Amino acid sequence: MYVLQSWLILCLTVSLTGARLDVTFFNGRATPSFSGNLFIAGFSAGDAIPTVGTSFTFGRILDTDTGSDLPIQRYENFKSYSRRLHLHDGVDRPGVYYCDANANTGETERLQTVLVAEEAEIKPEIQTKTVSWGDDTTLTMTTSVSASSLKWRHNGIQKSEWNGQSSITISFAKTSDAGIYECYSSAAQRNQGKHGFMRLIVRGCSNGKWGLPDCLSSCPTCYNGGMCNSDTGECICPPGFQGSNCETGCGKNSWGMTCGRKCSSSNSDACRRTMYCIADPYGCSCSASYGGLDCATDCPRGMYGSGCTQTCHCVNGCNGATGECNNGGCEQGWSGSKCHIPDSCPGGFYGELCNYKCHCKDNAACDKATGWCPNGECAPGWINVFLDCQQDGSLKIWALYNVKVNPGEETSIICEVGRNPFVSPDDVTLVDQSGSEITRTSFNSRGRYILLTNYSSSADGDRLPYTCRVGDQTKQLTTLETYVLPQFSPINRPDLSQRATRITVTWKKWENGTDLGDGPVVSYKVYFKKTTDTDWTAHQHFPVIDQDQTSYTTDITGLVWSTSYDFTVTVKRPGPLGEGSKGTYSTVSTMCDVPSEGPTITGTTSNHPNALQVSLLVPDPSKIKCDNVGFIENFLLRYRRANTQDEYIEVAVTDGSSREFIVAGLHAFTEYELMLSFNNRDEQSPWSSVYKARTAEDVPSKPRNIILKPAVFTIQVEWSIPYPANGIITKYVIVYWETDNQATSKERQVTENLQDVNMYLLTNLTYKLSYTVQVAAYTAPGQGEFSDTVSATTAEAIPEKPRSVEVIDAKDTEIKLTWTAPFPFAGEVTHYGISYKSIDSVFENTELQFESFFVQGSVSDYTLEDLSPGTIYEIKVNASTRIGVGEATAFLTGTTFTVDISSVLPMTEDIKNDMHHYGSITLVSLPILSEDANISKETSLIYYVIVLEYDQTSKRRRKRSIDTSRLGEYDETGPPYYITALLPLSGLPQKFAIGDGGIYGGYTNVPLTIGRQYGVYYGLKSEINGEPVYYFDESHSIRFTAGVKENMCHCSSTAIIIVSLIALVLILCLVLALVFTIRRQNPQKGRNEHEEVRLGKMSNKPQRKDDKDISRHELKGKQDKPQEGVPDDSHQYAYVNVSTPQSTDLTGTSKYQERQKHNDERLYTGLVKEPQSESEYTSLSTSTRNTDIKY
Repeated sequence: MYVLQSWLILCLTVSLTGARLDVTFFNGRATPSFSGNLFIAGFSAGDAIPTVGTSFTFGRILDTDTGSDLPIQRYENFKSYSRRLHLHDGVDRPGVYYCDANANTGETERLQTVLVAEEAEIKPEIQTKTVSWGDDTTLTMTTSVSASSLKWRHNGIQKSEWNGQSSITISFAKTSDAGIYECYSSAAQRNQGKHGFMRLIVRGCSNGKWGLPDCLSSCPTCYNGGMCNSDTGECICPPGFQGSNCETGCGKNSWGMTCGRKCSSSNSDACRRTMYCIADPYGCSCSASYGGLDCATDCPRGMYGSGCTQTCHCVNGCNGATGECNNGGCEQGWSGSKCHIPDSCPGGFYGELCNYKCHCKDNAACDKATGWCPNGECAPGWINVFLDCQQDGSLKIWALYNVKVNPGEETSIICEVGRNPFVSPDDVTLVDQSGSEITRTSFNSRGRYILLTNYSSSADGDRLPYTCRVGDQTKQLTTLETYVLPQFSPINRPDLSQRATRITVTWKKWENGTDLGDGPVVSYKVYFKKTTDTDWTAHQHFPVIDQDQTSYTTDITGLVWSTSYDFTVTVKRPGPLGEGSKGTYSTVSTMCDVPSEGPTITGTTSNHPNALQVSLLVPDPSKIKCDNVGFIENFLLRYRRANTQDEYIEVAVTDGSSREFIVAGLHAFTEYELMLSFNNRDEQSPWSSVYKARTAEDVPSKPRNIILKPAVFTIQVEWSIPYPANGIITKYVIVYWETDNQATSKERQVTENLQDVNMYLLTNLTYKLSYTVQVAAYTAPGQGEFSDTVSATTAEAIPEKPRSVEVIDAKDTEIKLTWTAPFPFAGEVTHYGISYKSIDSVFENTELQFESFFVQGSVSDYTLEDLSPGTIYEIKVNASTRIGVGEATAFLTGTTFTVDISSVLPMTEDIKNDMHHYGSITLVSLPILSEDANISKETSLIYYVIVLEYDQTSKRRRKRSIDTSRLGEYDETGPPYYITALLPLSGLPQKFAIGDGGIYGGYTNVPLTIGRQYGVYYGLKSEINGEPVYYFDESHSIRFTAGVKENMCHCSSTAIIIVSLIALVLILCLVLALVFTIRRQNPQKGRNEHEEVRLGKMSNKPQRKDDKDISRHELKGKQDKPQEGVPDDSHQYAYVNVSTPQSTDLTGTSKYQERQKHNDERLYTGLVKEPQSESEYTSLSTSTRNTDIKY
């Protein structure tokens, strides 16, 4: 721990939430010497935790002739909560210093201390003294020199009226009396720092009051010498005391607002000779239990507290630091824990401590607690607000002022006169500079003793000064209080953004301190004028509605392009003449306007295949809209190939003075779209209309993609048109020769049927001989470059794809194919390779099939047998010569199938009867797919279909057969039946709402017509080969009337008997029909074709074709390598519809394509790969069957 030395001056601070900073300016020696170690310092006081972020600065309050600068020796940061300033030796040490504490929260506090030299010849009785407004006080100096030589200064100003006095009296103290009082005998003495000085602190309110400026609140009781702050009403406690009323003593070794600091942790007498200066109005004093100017004297018996200023009223004395009684209780007439509260106050005083003086009429006693006088009547010379008579009441012109207005407005000049007794209004006059009396407009009073007289005059200041007279009192008003009209500062001019006929004016709001004049601001007004004009034009008025709005913007339109304008924003404060000047303005010129018309292309010429010369015409200057002469900076060209979606190329082609230019870098014999525009100084003109022009022709480039396809005695030459063609191709020339003998060169010209891709067959060639070929093209300018040479040898070749592959018949287990031989002839076809594999099936138990084989000789058809019904197959056919295997033609097709719809979708009575009608909606139960149906629910080859038949008249009709070729969406003008829903078998609902308006599988579930009779059919729909096939059992249809609950029958007994007999006859008929059907059933196939109602083409088991001319190799089991001549899996395939006479390529749109791609990746790579084991076959079969095919 440390001990504060006697020559130490400290400034200590702690921030208290919601209160002032806890600052103590600590003078380590109350009367320091001219020499020796001396410093002032800032400390954090209060509790032991430092105030983070508090900084300290020091300075002098005024020059007491010992210097205005700090006598700095050095600064020192002491621990984490203090900063010291060491002062050098010398006579400039004495003086009045301040310590500023600045907290990081933004709070500040300034304290002052008075350093009177130990060697001083004149010393004050106390360093600081505090009085209240209106108090009388005496300031006394002790001196070793003759009193007649003494002189006084107040705040550095000589006061000759006090010369020769060691004590001066100030009557009715005011805040203007506060400050530094110096007493000296000579200038030399003052310059040597041996004179005396002290500080007088005057509270802004009378004793016992706070709350500036009116001082209407009563102070709390501040014990132990505490002072009431006239601003906040809080008690400023002396060093060594704490609490909201300074009621608790800390002991002789502690200080700070919370007694958190000690002079020493071990020396209880360490605070001797120290002095503490805290917040006004307290000032400076010794630590508790010490007194005297040098704070070295212990408090005598009967006295205690800081500076020994408090009287002890204990029988046996009290503690000199805290005032606590030793023992024995209080003297008579006193009470309280420290015997500090009198039972009654002597005459003329009040307050708990009887320390406030009464000012009642006729010296009447005032209330001890409040100071109120009887009837609120004050002694002459005092006036009251709350009956306490604590304000000065002698005759006095308190104030002469005017109501602050804008310059030139009428203002009220008010003369405030206070006196007890009250002044008559007739005793008060106001005259102007000429002595002319101003007519009084009104008068009123404030309280019982203050008169306010009102006079009206213009605030132009022509009649200044004004003088108020009452009795022997006069007060002069030399200036009228007027507002300075607000105006933007030169650094806050409005920002301007210009266009051709519009200027956007933006300005920041007027800021007090940054801009000129007085606020508040109530509105802004925008003015403009041509720079050459004198008068301003008002544009718009902007009232200030939101004080937080920081900027404003307005557009001024209708201006003239290419013209200079001035713009200003005036600021208005409240009052009729509150608008400021137009002195701060900005100047800008409007831009050139957008031209109303662009240039015109008048013509083009092309003297070179890669360039165009363009001629142009410009509009009149009035349409160019820039300056008076129609200034054009440059021209812009846009061009692209005509009739394309290419992006335009945009280039600057020439300056504004040219009327012709050449655009180069173009392609020969290419039509271009041209557009022109120009820029004036600021804007671009509209683009001209499109002008089309073509560059000249040039000789063509090489023909491309030369391909030779040799055969036995021919070579087919294929080539593509040159790119670029550079003109219209008029002919081609083919030059060919025996490769080893160019002298055999021959030429063929091709002039007809010229296409993008061309073919020519060279004939009558020699077998097994190499030929070299070149091709060149011609345009009007001439022959282009020959292509690169290409050679080929005539020989048998690998054939092309078989042509015209078709399916001419498809049945449940057979597909019959036909095709024609490849072209061109590449040699004798030795055999055709055929392969097929299953892709998807309607039935769950269909196993994966794959076979490949070849057919010897030049056959043109073949029938695939033993296929699975209802299955999609990929089929490939290729041709082979002795040279090799040609590319395959691939396609998809499928077998037909039949189902017994009665067993697949069994209809029960519960389903028939479970029908509920709700207006245009009927809720039905759906026949569910039988578990024995063997139909895959995951396939996309077959769907659940619901068909509605309806009566077109109100008359009930018998159900009719449905022509499935006419089935489709609902059409009132079409057939009386339609598909109302197409549902996937997977996730089929148990119930369905017919007529709910939804869309199912692309069909609209049309709301039912209430009262109309309907028949509902449930069945299946398949489109394996492109045409729909429907499966229904018409006997299972259900008839109902929409919106009618038919299950509520109110029938007579006779009707019931008749209906029962009819039902019995129908049952007998059904039994007979069933027996007949069973006898005709084919036991090998397990199906009854007579019970089947198949609405579409029915297929029968085909007879197998005689295969004696066919060599067949079936891939069933392990196969090490693909069969030579069998189609591989790398070719594209077509989807074949058996209902069309020719094969149809549906590769890009087929609903099987996704499934086909999936199976290709899983099963086939290269020519042919078959499952290598039975388990692998089963796995592939299952995964393939369960793969979704998306339509």
